[in-house]
Amino acid sequence: MSSVNPNSNDLRDREQDPFDDDFDLDLDSLIDDNEDDFDLDSLIDESSSISQSSNSLETSQQKGQNFKTFSFETVTVDSSGNIVKRETKSANYITLDLGNGVTMDLVYIPAGTFMMGSPDAEIQRLNQKFNSDWFNKEAPQHRVTIQPFYMGKYQVTQAQWQAIMGNNPSNFKGDNHPVEQVSWEQCQEFCQKLSAKINQEVCLPSEAQWEYACRAGTTTPFYFGETITTDLANYNGNYTFANESKGTYRGGTTPVGSFPPNAFGLYDMHGNVWEWCQDT
Repeated sequence: MSSVNPNSNDLRDREQDPFDDDFDLDLDSLIDDNEDDFDLDSLIDESSSISQSSNSLETSQQKGQNFKTFSFETVTVDSSGNIVKRETKSANYITLDLGNGVTMDLVYIPAGTFMMGSPDAEIQRLNQKFNSDWFNKEAPQHRVTIQPFYMGKYQVTQAQWQAIMGNNPSNFKGDNHPVEQVSWEQCQEFCQKLSAKINQEVCLPSEAQWEYACRAGTTTPFYFGETITTDLANYNGNYTFANESKGTYRGGTTPVGSFPPNAFGLYDMHGNVWEWCQDT
Protein backbone atom coordinates (compact mmCIF):
# COMPACT_ATOMS: atom_id res chain seq x y z
CA MET A 1 0.00 0.00 0.00
CA SER A 2 1.81 3.03 -1.06
CA SER A 3 1.68 5.59 -3.76
CA VAL A 4 3.52 8.34 -5.50
CA ASN A 5 2.03 11.80 -5.58
CA PRO A 6 -1.33 13.28 -4.72
CA ASN A 7 -2.30 13.16 -8.38
CA SER A 8 -2.37 9.40 -8.65
CA ASN A 9 -3.84 6.19 -7.24
CA ASP A 10 -1.68 3.48 -5.73
CA LEU A 11 -2.57 -0.03 -4.77
CA ARG A 12 -1.98 -1.19 -1.23
CA ASP A 13 0.09 -4.33 -1.26
CA ARG A 14 3.53 -5.08 0.03
CA GLU A 15 5.50 -8.18 0.96
CA GLN A 16 7.00 -7.60 4.36
CA ASP A 17 8.80 -9.22 7.26
CA PRO A 18 6.59 -10.36 10.09
CA PHE A 19 8.32 -8.05 12.56
CA ASP A 20 9.21 -5.09 10.39
CA ASP A 21 7.98 -1.78 11.72
CA ASP A 22 5.65 -1.70 8.81
CA PHE A 23 4.72 -5.21 7.83
CA ASP A 24 1.27 -6.12 6.63
CA LEU A 25 0.59 -9.81 7.00
CA ASP A 26 -0.59 -11.58 3.92
CA LEU A 27 -2.44 -14.87 3.74
CA ASP A 28 -0.63 -16.79 1.05
CA SER A 29 0.10 -19.84 3.10
CA LEU A 30 -1.21 -19.18 6.54
CA ILE A 31 0.89 -19.81 9.58
CA ASP A 32 2.75 -22.96 10.45
CA ASP A 33 0.93 -24.85 13.19
CA ASN A 34 4.04 -26.42 14.70
CA GLU A 35 5.05 -24.22 17.61
CA ASP A 36 8.17 -26.28 18.27
CA ASP A 37 9.64 -25.61 14.85
CA PHE A 38 9.63 -21.84 14.59
CA ASP A 39 9.24 -20.42 11.12
CA LEU A 40 9.14 -16.64 10.71
CA ASP A 41 6.46 -17.07 8.11
CA SER A 42 4.33 -18.77 10.74
CA LEU A 43 3.98 -15.52 12.65
CA ILE A 44 1.87 -14.12 9.88
CA ASP A 45 -0.41 -15.01 7.06
CA GLU A 46 1.49 -15.56 3.89
CA SER A 47 -1.01 -14.85 1.19
CA SER A 48 -0.82 -12.08 -1.34
CA SER A 49 -3.17 -9.22 -0.79
CA ILE A 50 -3.51 -5.95 -2.59
CA SER A 51 -3.36 -2.41 -1.29
CA GLN A 52 -4.09 0.77 -3.10
CA SER A 53 -2.68 4.20 -3.77
CA SER A 54 -3.17 6.94 -6.28
CA ASN A 55 -0.72 8.99 -8.29
CA SER A 56 -2.79 11.22 -10.53
CA LEU A 57 -6.00 12.56 -9.10
CA GLU A 58 -7.30 15.79 -10.48
CA THR A 59 -6.26 19.23 -9.26
CA SER A 60 -9.63 19.90 -7.64
CA GLN A 61 -9.11 16.80 -5.50
CA GLN A 62 -5.59 17.86 -4.62
CA LYS A 63 -6.96 21.18 -3.42
CA GLY A 64 -9.38 19.31 -1.21
CA GLN A 65 -12.62 20.25 -2.98
CA ASN A 66 -13.68 16.60 -3.10
CA PHE A 67 -12.10 15.57 0.16
CA LYS A 68 -14.11 14.05 2.94
CA THR A 69 -12.82 13.78 6.49
CA PHE A 70 -13.09 10.94 8.97
CA SER A 71 -12.06 10.67 12.61
CA PHE A 72 -10.49 7.66 14.27
CA GLU A 73 -8.70 6.58 17.43
CA THR A 74 -5.10 5.38 17.59
CA VAL A 75 -3.55 3.43 20.45
CA THR A 76 0.02 3.14 21.75
CA VAL A 77 1.25 0.18 23.79
CA ASP A 78 4.30 -0.51 25.95
CA SER A 79 6.60 -3.52 25.55
CA SER A 80 4.12 -5.68 27.49
CA GLY A 81 1.28 -4.80 25.14
CA ASN A 82 -0.56 -2.56 27.63
CA ILE A 83 -2.30 0.43 26.10
CA VAL A 84 -0.65 3.55 27.53
CA LYS A 85 -2.10 6.19 25.22
CA ARG A 86 -5.18 6.82 23.10
CA GLU A 87 -5.52 9.70 20.65
CA THR A 88 -8.30 10.92 18.38
CA LYS A 89 -7.09 11.95 14.94
CA SER A 90 -8.60 12.77 11.56
CA ALA A 91 -7.62 12.34 7.92
CA ASN A 92 -8.85 13.39 4.49
CA TYR A 93 -9.95 10.85 1.92
CA ILE A 94 -11.68 10.44 -1.42
CA THR A 95 -14.00 7.68 -2.59
CA LEU A 96 -13.77 5.80 -5.89
CA ASP A 97 -16.92 4.27 -7.40
CA LEU A 98 -16.15 0.76 -8.64
CA GLY A 99 -19.73 0.08 -9.77
CA ASN A 100 -22.60 -2.06 -8.46
CA GLY A 101 -22.52 -0.31 -5.11
CA VAL A 102 -18.85 -1.12 -4.46
CA THR A 103 -16.57 1.77 -3.46
CA MET A 104 -12.95 2.25 -2.43
CA ASP A 105 -11.64 4.92 -0.05
CA LEU A 106 -8.19 6.44 -0.60
CA VAL A 107 -6.59 8.39 2.25
CA TYR A 108 -4.40 11.42 1.61
CA ILE A 109 -0.84 10.77 2.84
CA PRO A 110 1.18 13.98 3.38
CA ALA A 111 4.76 14.45 2.26
CA GLY A 112 7.57 13.81 4.70
CA THR A 113 11.02 12.39 5.42
CA PHE A 114 11.70 9.27 7.49
CA MET A 115 14.38 6.72 8.33
CA MET A 116 13.69 3.59 6.32
CA GLY A 117 14.79 0.24 7.71
CA SER A 118 15.53 -0.95 11.25
CA PRO A 119 18.30 0.04 13.71
CA ASP A 120 21.30 -2.32 13.87
CA ALA A 121 20.66 -3.13 17.54
CA GLU A 122 17.07 -4.15 16.82
CA ILE A 123 18.14 -6.33 13.89
CA GLN A 124 20.74 -8.07 16.03
CA ARG A 125 18.25 -8.68 18.84
CA LEU A 126 15.66 -10.18 16.51
CA ASN A 127 18.20 -12.36 14.69
CA GLN A 128 19.27 -13.77 18.04
CA LYS A 129 15.73 -14.17 19.38
CA PHE A 130 14.56 -16.11 16.35
CA ASN A 131 17.88 -17.71 15.38
CA SER A 132 17.61 -16.29 11.87
CA ASP A 133 19.22 -13.72 9.61
CA TRP A 134 15.76 -12.76 8.27
CA PHE A 135 16.04 -9.20 9.54
CA ASN A 136 19.40 -8.34 7.96
CA LYS A 137 17.62 -7.04 4.89
CA GLU A 138 16.27 -4.16 7.01
CA ALA A 139 19.77 -2.66 7.13
CA PRO A 140 21.18 -0.15 6.67
CA GLN A 141 18.80 2.52 7.84
CA HIS A 142 18.68 5.45 5.42
CA ARG A 143 16.78 8.70 5.10
CA VAL A 144 14.02 8.84 2.45
CA THR A 145 11.82 11.75 1.40
CA ILE A 146 8.31 10.93 0.16
CA GLN A 147 6.00 13.15 -1.85
CA PRO A 148 2.27 13.23 -0.97
CA PHE A 149 0.02 10.51 -2.37
CA TYR A 150 -3.27 8.70 -1.80
CA MET A 151 -3.43 5.21 -0.37
CA GLY A 152 -6.15 2.64 0.22
CA LYS A 153 -7.74 3.08 3.63
CA TYR A 154 -8.02 -0.71 3.83
CA GLN A 155 -6.45 -3.71 2.16
CA VAL A 156 -8.25 -4.38 -1.13
CA THR A 157 -11.34 -6.41 -0.32
CA GLN A 158 -12.73 -9.39 -2.14
CA ALA A 159 -15.77 -7.34 -3.19
CA GLN A 160 -13.48 -4.71 -4.72
CA TRP A 161 -11.38 -7.32 -6.49
CA GLN A 162 -14.53 -9.00 -7.83
CA ALA A 163 -15.86 -5.68 -9.09
CA ILE A 164 -12.73 -5.01 -11.14
CA MET A 165 -11.45 -8.50 -12.04
CA GLY A 166 -14.67 -10.50 -12.17
CA ASN A 167 -13.32 -13.29 -9.95
CA ASN A 168 -12.36 -14.06 -6.36
CA PRO A 169 -9.38 -16.39 -5.82
CA SER A 170 -9.37 -16.05 -2.01
CA ASN A 171 -9.31 -19.03 0.34
CA PHE A 172 -10.98 -17.20 3.23
CA LYS A 173 -14.20 -15.97 1.67
CA GLY A 174 -15.97 -12.79 2.69
CA ASP A 175 -16.83 -9.65 0.72
CA ASN A 176 -15.22 -7.43 3.36
CA HIS A 177 -12.20 -9.69 3.91
CA PRO A 178 -8.95 -8.85 2.08
CA VAL A 179 -8.41 -10.56 -1.23
CA GLU A 180 -5.57 -13.09 -1.06
CA GLN A 181 -3.93 -15.74 -3.21
CA VAL A 182 -3.10 -13.07 -5.82
CA SER A 183 0.25 -12.69 -7.57
CA TRP A 184 2.18 -9.51 -8.28
CA GLU A 185 1.26 -9.89 -11.96
CA GLN A 186 -2.43 -10.16 -11.11
CA CYS A 187 -2.16 -7.05 -8.97
CA GLN A 188 -0.64 -5.21 -11.93
CA GLU A 189 -3.63 -6.26 -14.02
CA PHE A 190 -5.99 -5.07 -11.30
CA CYS A 191 -4.26 -1.68 -11.27
CA GLN A 192 -4.45 -1.39 -15.04
CA LYS A 193 -8.16 -2.22 -15.11
CA LEU A 194 -8.94 0.13 -12.23
CA SER A 195 -6.94 2.91 -13.90
CA ALA A 196 -8.97 2.49 -17.07
CA LYS A 197 -12.24 2.46 -15.14
CA ILE A 198 -11.61 5.71 -13.26
CA ASN A 199 -9.45 7.33 -15.96
CA GLN A 200 -6.64 7.94 -13.45
CA GLU A 201 -3.31 6.22 -12.89
CA VAL A 202 -3.37 3.54 -10.19
CA CYS A 203 -0.37 1.48 -9.13
CA LEU A 204 1.15 -0.51 -6.30
CA PRO A 205 3.16 1.58 -3.83
CA SER A 206 6.92 1.47 -3.77
CA GLU A 207 8.45 -0.21 -0.73
CA ALA A 208 9.56 3.20 0.54
CA GLN A 209 6.06 4.62 0.17
CA TRP A 210 4.58 1.59 1.89
CA GLU A 211 6.94 1.80 4.88
CA TYR A 212 6.44 5.55 5.20
CA ALA A 213 2.66 5.09 5.12
CA CYS A 214 2.83 2.28 7.66
CA ARG A 215 5.08 4.09 10.12
CA ALA A 216 2.90 7.22 9.97
CA GLY A 217 5.49 9.28 11.80
CA THR A 218 6.43 6.64 14.39
CA THR A 219 9.93 5.27 15.00
CA THR A 220 8.99 2.27 17.16
CA PRO A 221 9.02 -1.36 15.89
CA PHE A 222 5.27 -1.11 15.21
CA TYR A 223 3.03 1.89 14.71
CA PHE A 224 1.26 0.70 17.87
CA GLY A 225 4.50 1.15 19.83
CA GLU A 226 7.07 -1.24 21.28
CA THR A 227 5.25 -4.46 20.40
CA ILE A 228 2.13 -5.96 18.85
CA THR A 229 -0.72 -8.05 20.25
CA THR A 230 -3.62 -9.96 18.74
CA ASP A 231 -5.96 -7.32 20.16
CA LEU A 232 -4.33 -4.93 17.68
CA ALA A 233 -3.74 -7.09 14.59
CA ASN A 234 -4.48 -10.49 13.06
CA TYR A 235 -1.40 -12.74 13.16
CA ASN A 236 -0.26 -15.96 14.82
CA GLY A 237 -0.37 -15.04 18.50
CA ASN A 238 1.54 -18.19 19.45
CA TYR A 239 4.69 -16.13 18.87
CA THR A 240 5.72 -13.01 20.77
CA PHE A 241 7.86 -10.02 19.87
CA ALA A 242 8.75 -8.34 23.17
CA ASN A 243 7.29 -8.87 26.66
CA GLU A 244 3.65 -9.32 25.70
CA SER A 245 1.72 -12.51 26.42
CA LYS A 246 0.86 -15.01 23.71
CA GLY A 247 -2.39 -14.23 21.96
CA THR A 248 -4.96 -15.67 19.58
CA TYR A 249 -4.32 -17.63 16.42
CA ARG A 250 -7.43 -17.06 14.31
CA GLY A 251 -6.33 -19.26 11.42
CA GLY A 252 -7.75 -17.01 8.72
CA THR A 253 -8.27 -13.44 7.62
CA THR A 254 -10.46 -10.94 9.44
CA PRO A 255 -12.67 -8.24 7.87
CA VAL A 256 -10.67 -5.16 6.94
CA GLY A 257 -10.76 -2.38 9.53
CA SER A 258 -11.27 -4.75 12.47
CA PHE A 259 -8.35 -3.27 14.41
CA PRO A 260 -7.12 0.25 15.27
CA PRO A 261 -5.54 2.26 12.43
CA ASN A 262 -2.24 4.12 12.40
CA ALA A 263 -1.88 7.90 12.67
CA PHE A 264 -2.54 8.36 8.92
CA GLY A 265 -5.87 6.53 9.24
CA LEU A 266 -4.69 3.36 7.45
CA TYR A 267 -5.95 0.01 8.72
CA ASP A 268 -4.31 -3.44 8.84
CA MET A 269 -0.85 -2.21 7.95
CA HIS A 270 0.27 -4.85 10.45
CA GLY A 271 -1.33 -8.26 10.13
CA ASN A 272 -4.03 -10.05 8.15
CA VAL A 273 -2.22 -10.53 4.81
CA TRP A 274 1.14 -9.80 3.20
CA GLU A 275 1.04 -6.94 0.74
CA TRP A 276 2.72 -6.47 -2.62
CA CYS A 277 4.82 -3.44 -3.55
CA GLN A 278 5.59 -2.12 -7.01
CA ASP A 279 9.32 -2.74 -6.62
CA THR A 280 9.06 -6.06 -4.74
